[in-house]
Amino acid sequence: MAIKLSRYKKASEYEVKDWFHKNLPELSPYQKSKLDSEFFRDTPYRFFKWEEESKTSLWWRMTLPLWPIYAFLAIIFVTFRWMFTGKSGLPRKWLDNYHYPWAKKLDI
Repeated sequence: MAIKLSRYKKASEYEVKDWFHKNLPELSPYQKSKLDSEFFRDTPYRFFKWEEESKTSLWWRMTLPLWPIYAFLAIIFVTFRWMFTGKSGLPRKWLDNYHYPWAKKLDI
C-alpha cells in the first residue's frame, strides 16, 4: 500500500496547541503556558495533519475516459508551443486552474 503524501498538510500552530491540550490533559497550567510560549516559538519541528479523502462525484469520475485524450492534446500543444515560442510546458495559470484540480478529483 502506497502512502499518499499529498494528503499531508502543514498544521497551523493553533491546531497543534489544541491537539496538545486535548491529548495531554495531565499537564499543569504552568506546563501548558511554557508549551505555548516557548515550544511552538523555538521548535525546529514541523507538524502535519492528515486530510481525509473526499468522495468524488459520479460526474467527475465520468470524465476519466477523457484523460488520455487530454494528455495527448497537451503533449501536442506543448510541442507546438515550444516550436513557435521557445517556451516549454503548459502555462502555470492553466495548470493551477484546470489541470491540478481535475487530476486531484480523479486521484491521478
